[in-house]
Amino acid sequence: MFSAVAGIVVLIAVTAAVASRESSKRSTAPPSYDHSAGRDHSGYWENLRALDYVEMFDYEGLEFPAEVHEITDEYVSWEIMALFENLPPLESRITDSKTKIKDGNRVIIDYVGKIDGKEFEGGKGNGVEVSVGVTELGDCVFDELIGRSPGDSVEIKVSFPEDYGANPDLSGKKAVYTVEIECIILHRNVEDKDVKEHFYESHGWKTVDQMRLEVYENTRKESMREYIRDYFEAQVVVTMVPLDLIRRVETSMLDWHSSEAFKVKKSLPQLIEDMGIEGGVDGLLEYHRETNAATARFQLIMQAVAESIELKVTLEDIEEYYGDRYSDTEQSRGIPFMAQQTLINMVFDYIIENAVLL
Repeated sequence: MFSAVAGIVVLIAVTAAVASRESSKRSTAPPSYDHSAGRDHSGYWENLRALDYVEMFDYEGLEFPAEVHEITDEYVSWEIMALFENLPPLESRITDSKTKIKDGNRVIIDYVGKIDGKEFEGGKGNGVEVSVGVTELGDCVFDELIGRSPGDSVEIKVSFPEDYGANPDLSGKKAVYTVEIECIILHRNVEDKDVKEHFYESHGWKTVDQMRLEVYENTRKESMREYIRDYFEAQVVVTMVPLDLIRRVETSMLDWHSSEAFKVKKSLPQLIEDMGIEGGVDGLLEYHRETNAATARFQLIMQAVAESIELKVTLEDIEEYYGDRYSDTEQSRGIPFMAQQTLINMVFDYIIENAVLL
């Protein structure tokens, strides 16, 4: 159990941090905060026995409905396409003369337009992309290209409306466009070369199969972890969340916002005001009150499970969990913080490994 003295110390620290941030208009150095404060090297909150506050439940044999742990191929494909969303589109340019254009296809064309047999200004284009049935030119939507192939030459007759805003000089006139089809742009499936190009450095993936397997495993794991979080919130009885623990969570939240304020060269009160939150730091604390309390409650339950199975985090466990991020995280967060995150991960894994899959 947290001691009364520890509680007073935490409250004084929070009060001092709040007063300092409120009075400071702009910091000249990044805010300093001990992310490992209050945590030991085994991943536990110091001076806290979580089992004193949590009514123990059957975490071994927790039942998971099928919709939680069964991840469909379609969903994995959707997750993969989301990874490619902000990358260059996956396209193939088809020049095969045997491939026929369909309604909705994107096509690259060259064209020359004539009125009364004469070319006119703005009536010529090279390498222009149009979407068949969608792109408009006067009363034309290029549906004359349907059924044609790359390499074909197509003559299209166009009538412009009386009030043609795109080019008033063409208003009410008729033109004939000679269109040369260069290629059809088709979406293609993800290939090994795409995976290696975009994700080898960040994820170590070289093939589509490797990416699909890891996306499947990560999606399934996160789905089951989300179910555990929801179960904790709805089913696990917590007699009380120690105020000291909530204060530690609040201090972490204030530190994060102070760091964000520093990044954009603003004071914490200025950042809070820009967020549309009134009341300065007190307003920010109130805005996140329920979230902070829920975070503290979740951490309390996770530690209670760890205490129940006498789980201890070793340096090897931390190194395995953080991998290449170990050195940077140790420098910025400290070993006790890393140990706690590793502990939480190990509790998740323990519950999932002992789950009953329905």
